[in-house]
Amino acid sequence: MEMIITSDDLPAPFKTMTNSRSRLRLMRHLEILFGLASLVNENVKDLPSLIEAAQENPCGILNIERIRQYLEHRKDSSSSFICSESPDDYMANLAYGIGPHYTVCLREFDMMRKRGEFFDNEKFKTVLKKVANWGNQTRRSSFKSFLDDLKFLNNYSWKEIFKDFDSRTKFWISLLESSDKLKHSFLYQIYLHARSKLPENLPLDSADALRQRIYESVFASARGLDLYWCLVECRIFEVLTALADFLIYSLIVYATPQYEISEDAGGDSRAQRSRGKKLSTFIDNNIFWLPGVTAHLYETIKQARFCKEKMADSCQIPELSFPDLRLDKGVFGRREIREVLLFILNRHARTKGSGMTFVNILEDDQDVVLIRTDRQQAGLDSAKKIQEALIQGDVRLPGLINLNADFVDFDQLFKNDSFWASFVANNFLWATFGRWFGFVKQKDDASGD
Repeated sequence: MEMIITSDDLPAPFKTMTNSRSRLRLMRHLEILFGLASLVNENVKDLPSLIEAAQENPCGILNIERIRQYLEHRKDSSSSFICSESPDDYMANLAYGIGPHYTVCLREFDMMRKRGEFFDNEKFKTVLKKVANWGNQTRRSSFKSFLDDLKFLNNYSWKEIFKDFDSRTKFWISLLESSDKLKHSFLYQIYLHARSKLPENLPLDSADALRQRIYESVFASARGLDLYWCLVECRIFEVLTALADFLIYSLIVYATPQYEISEDAGGDSRAQRSRGKKLSTFIDNNIFWLPGVTAHLYETIKQARFCKEKMADSCQIPELSFPDLRLDKGVFGRREIREVLLFILNRHARTKGSGMTFVNILEDDQDVVLIRTDRQQAGLDSAKKIQEALIQGDVRLPGLINLNADFVDFDQLFKNDSFWASFVANNFLWATFGRWFGFVKQKDDASGD
């Protein structure tokens, strides 16, 4: 027997969350609760071990930082482990996360109904009780009772998911072949192309090999067709996001406060925190490599606009409100570099929201000051290494497809991607696609992707 879950069935304080913003709050509460449940294993016995598990993120869940923040704020032994309405814990930037990003996709692909349907059984009723414990803000929840609830939710959800983890390829193939909506998607087109054009070579040794073989095959047999333009878009996305991510990471590194022993501290290790860094100084310090990187990013944006005009409504690249730059004799100087960096910083602020940025800007007529926030960003060492190589003159930029060329040498085009691997490989997710559909040899991992 099935039942429909309505707002009346939800535990307090979730019953009143029926408008769009309230639903986003509800989804965020549940995202954090079930994310916490994903961390539980036989080694988690206390709060320090749960915090350590959050650092490891065994299921590879997204937005793990919010969970880490929630736990860090509860190191005090008097803390109660219930849901929070504080932006400092996890309620900032509700436009980002499971609610707005993933439910739309699940509905679009017929993987989730417009109203939540669950089997009416005793186990699910117990799940609702655990959610009620999490949502009861008048209840003092000890860590022990909280951990017991997480263990139950882990058994109910995550262990069930991983029981069938090895058979996910069959599930995805079945879904693709049975969904009318997915049959019109780029995902289905690329799946069919790989199955029909590369069957004797599958599975390939790596995601890079899969990507190159698909590009070579499509550009040889389907030039000008939808799949061709989709792959052009994908490459634009890889290059655009890799360069933009590298630049924002570089700005985060630069803006990170430096601690120095003050002269009157008498040798004491306590330090003074800097109040911000000037953007102009960043440009001056890195003027050797910034023109090449920012100019290449600008060319990528121009190619994205061309695709937007060429493909009209079918183009998946978002509108980029970047101003046209009037180059002086084709030279990318300080003014143009500043425009590109400000575009990235402002987009970072809009995308992340006021409470989730890694660096903020104070702008006046004289300069722009970068203020580092307290949020921690992983992967900054990758930006430092690339910066060091660029300073040494090793300027290897990720290649863009020449749309006017009769032949594209993809071996040559992709050769610099290894230099940018930390920023390119995680963007279009060829490795995830390859593993899900059996196109890339499986490794002994359960990354949760």
